[in-house]
Amino acid sequence: WEVMNEPDLPGSETLDFYKEGSDEYYALLRRTAKAIRQADDDANIVIAGAAGAELNQEGEFMDFYYNLFTDHPQAKKYFTIGNIHHVSMANETDFNVAVYQTMLDTFNINKPIWVTEAGAEGSPADEQKQYVRSATQEAVEAGAKRIFYISYAFGDDYGSASQKRAKKVYRKLIDRWNED
Repeated sequence: WEVMNEPDLPGSETLDFYKEGSDEYYALLRRTAKAIRQADDDANIVIAGAAGAELNQEGEFMDFYYNLFTDHPQAKKYFTIGNIHHVSMANETDFNVAVYQTMLDTFNINKPIWVTEAGAEGSPADEQKQYVRSATQEAVEAGAKRIFYISYAFGDDYGSASQKRAKKVYRKLIDRWNED
């Protein structure tokens, strides 16, 4: 169960995200986790995916989550999986896994990390393919336990109308991951 989506994003005219603050999210997470546990004590509870939109020049990451765990240290007992969303070809080469792990470590939170939205939108298909390949490897090395990709193909928004199937790239990544 994923409890909400990308609370660190403000939203836009076409996209809506969680609009309340970290205090309200804590109350929602706590109530939701209790309801899930009543129904299934073994269920995975995935905290809202961090979009990483707040990574700034100083390397600070996700003020929303820092506020959540600073103000509500007990929040860590209401989820079982850390969660990242990363779908752009930004400078982060590991889908933000290392910086997310650092944030968890800051609050002594020992949870597995899943990247539940992974991709590389906004560039030519060949660049997306290379980025996803290297970012996946680095995400695994940084500690990601699972990675879910947003598309089965690498699209090209730059006029060449090419589209590269991602299946072969993903298959190679999975095979390499399974070797470890």
